[in-house]
Amino acid sequence: MELSCKTNQLGSLRGSAAEVLQGIPSEKLTDLATIEEVTLEARSEIITASNLWDRIEQDEARKACRHLATSMIKRLMSLAYAECPMDVRESFSDSVLRRAIRDRRHIARC
Repeated sequence: MELSCKTNQLGSLRGSAAEVLQGIPSEKLTDLATIEEVTLEARSEIITASNLWDRIEQDEARKACRHLATSMIKRLMSLAYAECPMDVRESFSDSVLRRAIRDRRHIARC
């Protein structure tokens, strides 16, 4: 890991620690049990937030991959369709139309 990244993380941790300590009443700042309790709560919240961000990033990556795959398939189908002989295209168009009608009827029944 780069030094600048480590420095930023350390600064972030120091800032988080300062925020946690500010949430403790001044008369309890010497009570280690209170500090430990508040710190553990903050740690739990940070872990939960971190896990949430990881899930969001993974979901976005999955969506991007699906979108890319769909675009590639559409492009390949378009190229393949353009190269097909006319009788194959007509047959393909008919079967696609029949499937679309069948699917609409099936959806209407559900």
